[in-house]
Amino acid sequence: MPSVPVASSGPRAKPRGSHLKNPDPALRQAQGPRSSKGQGPNLPEGSHRIRRPGSGKGRSSRDEQSEPNRNVCTGSQLTGSPRNSTGSAQKQEFFAGMWYHYSMKNRIYSLPPQVIQWLVYAAGVVLLFLMSVTSSWVYYLGTDHDFQWEKHLLTRFPSYGLWLVLIPVIFTLIRNRISRHGLSVTAVLQLAGAGLVLALIHRPAASFLSALVTGTTSQFFLDITSATAFQILAYVLDSYLVFLLITGARLTETAWKLTSAVREQALQLERNLADSRLQTLSIQFQPHFIFNALQGLSMLIYKDPASADTMITTLSDLLRASARMAETPRIPLGEELELAEKYLSIQQIRFGTRLSVTSETEPGCLTLLCPPFMLQPLFENAIKHAVERNPDQTRISLRIYREKGQLILQMANTLPSIPPDAREGTGLGLIRERLALLYPGTASLSHHQTDSLFLVEIRLPVLKGPGA
Repeated sequence: MPSVPVASSGPRAKPRGSHLKNPDPALRQAQGPRSSKGQGPNLPEGSHRIRRPGSGKGRSSRDEQSEPNRNVCTGSQLTGSPRNSTGSAQKQEFFAGMWYHYSMKNRIYSLPPQVIQWLVYAAGVVLLFLMSVTSSWVYYLGTDHDFQWEKHLLTRFPSYGLWLVLIPVIFTLIRNRISRHGLSVTAVLQLAGAGLVLALIHRPAASFLSALVTGTTSQFFLDITSATAFQILAYVLDSYLVFLLITGARLTETAWKLTSAVREQALQLERNLADSRLQTLSIQFQPHFIFNALQGLSMLIYKDPASADTMITTLSDLLRASARMAETPRIPLGEELELAEKYLSIQQIRFGTRLSVTSETEPGCLTLLCPPFMLQPLFENAIKHAVERNPDQTRISLRIYREKGQLILQMANTLPSIPPDAREGTGLGLIRERLALLYPGTASLSHHQTDSLFLVEIRLPVLKGPGA
């Protein structure tokens, strides 16, 4: 296989496994010299290695004497001292507390979602209950009467306790209305009517339970028969207000979840469309190259069978590599350069000395990530508009370096005596579109043409690969 005339001034990437064969000398020196028996670094004089129980045969008397003190700390940290015992107990108590909180947290998270939602809303109802009692206590501060905490707690708890039981009923009503009508005015009006019915049921039931708890059932029936319409309406509105708070919070939560789901579906659709477009763009690159390669192969198969055979082998390697990388949005720059070298090997067979390529890569750039098949269209553009039209030699130079947090790919090629049209062709347009999809707003492509030179520059954000 003929060599590729691509000269690189930067260091070439190490082959796989080289980091295992050639360890860092500084690290080897820091580990110390190896012992003669290959048992690890030599230890300082007077020290000994820790043996596992049962390891080695025939321990010395020195080892047997030090056996009882194997777990004894050095210095002032003596095993069994009161200070260490207290510290050990404190550590055990600390870790036990941490483990308790961790286990309780896991228990809460392991509950069904419906139970967790009920607990959250139940906490809100309990907070309303405490605020109601506290507001009454504040009111009594400005009077001469004593505030009886037990009486107010027992009187008001049945009302809020009933709401704890009705929370699943409210959730079911909301779920049914939204599943049938969605988040519409009809669903809200139906929920408002259902809430009025619940308030009419809740108020007398809560009053009866309060009377039952406090032992004033006879007074309850007397108050019911003697209450006016406005008094009944005030009590019902009090219950209806709690229903509106619970329903409003639940509707807000449901609307937020639906909006987030719709937004996530839209983002997923955009990602799928972008991936499909990228695959389409990658496919559009290949037919031009395959057509040109087959055209050159048909010309060589009778004139130079050996070169044609080499070209077929290189072409198969390139197509195999391109198929492997077609599903990868980004690859290391070193692999991209290898693909470009295979492509240039085929073109070198076609054009011979008419094509001269030089390359300069800054150290450290080979592990950075870039889109696959980014350099091949640039070389193809130069060959199509310069090499094919120039009977003399065309020089192509590639320079890759980093500048201000960007990876810059610069390619320049000489032009024939009659320069081509300076308008952007299909290849550069496809590259620009791929950059817009992969790096929205952070990558750019620019080109400039003079009478004897065409320069194209691609700027990418610096993305380090897994091994960087």
